Amino acid sequence: THSILMIEPASDDFADVIRIRFNGRKGKVVLVNDCVAALTQFDRVNPDVVILRDSVPNAEEFVGKLKLDRGRSLTSVIRIYPSGTPAGSKEFRIRENYAFTEPFEIGELFALADLELLRVPVSKKEMLHLTSFDFLSTPPNLEKAHRMARSLLGATGMHEDAAAGFLAGFKEAIDNAARHAHAGSTSKRITVNFMVGQGKVEGYL
Repeated sequence: THSILMIEPASDDFADVIRIRFNGRKGKVVLVNDCVAALTQFDRVNPDVVILRDSVPNAEEFVGKLKLDRGRSLTSVIRIYPSGTPAGSKEFRIRENYAFTEPFEIGELFALADLELLRVPVSKKEMLHLTSFDFLSTPPNLEKAHRMARSLLGATGMHEDAAAGFLAGFKEAIDNAARHAHAGSTSKRITVNFMVGQGKVEGYL
């Protein structure tokens, strides 16, 4: 059966609507009120989809730990931001899969969650790891992107020589993107996608 892990500050009408919509024939909904509990229960719940309220403390750290973990990164994260808080406002962000900003049509959330509950189990059979991050092209963020690339490659199990060659090309691509971003004299956002499939590793911007 499918499962949804819902991270809400408290059990409220919104949480009740989600549970009514998805519990039963579509699977189960597990509600937790903080991100520490969510990580503790993650492997027991084994969710295909996480619905995360951005106002929950440590939401950013939760997404980072989830998406950088090879065994958990394919879980779809749907993040709900408060009104007036655009999803791409952070200088460096490990990306969720989808974002909604309040107010939004709950029917759109239902439809997206339905699609993800079908897609994720298939993706888990075809892929091993998927991490996306974006950042403003400043020197500190570029260095952070390089460190993240090294960390991601270190978890692939690639031969050391192959990993070193891939990392060099990956870093060059990031640096080239930054140079082009600065051509207009202002910092712009760069998006990096890192994927590990069956027998292959891909990184693209």
